[in-house]
Amino acid sequence: IVANPDVVWGPGSIDELLDAAARWPTAGALGPLIRDPDGSVYPSARQQPSLVRGAMHAIVGPVWKSNPWTAAYRQERLEPSERPVGWLSGACLLLRRSAFDEVHGFNERYFMYMEDVDLGDRLARAGWLNVYVPAAEVLHD
Repeated sequence: IVANPDVVWGPGSIDELLDAAARWPTAGALGPLIRDPDGSVYPSARQQPSLVRGAMHAIVGPVWKSNPWTAAYRQERLEPSERPVGWLSGACLLLRRSAFDEVHGFNERYFMYMEDVDLGDRLARAGWLNVYVPAAEVLHD
């Protein structure tokens, strides 16, 4: 498990992640539902940003919050369900050691931000899944 020091685990959440790892033997990374301190759900399971989706999210996202590119990238309109995704927030991850070792872990060129996007991309390219497990829940401040 890789988790930020300010993560507060919901009851049974580690067990939920471990159970999901057993259900998804090709999952290299599994991530819980993450809540912000106000109780809202943080969009911690996203699609890999394509050039167009990423650019439109960055350009129009700050002024048009409900734009279709941001919604597709953040998957905000989907009900939380256990499913493969493009990448998972690095604030809290269960990583399969063999997958993590195969892709040589986190890329140290990323100090903060985007290291989780990069890890999710490299896991997927190596044939591993990134699986969102909303039955596991953490609070991240």
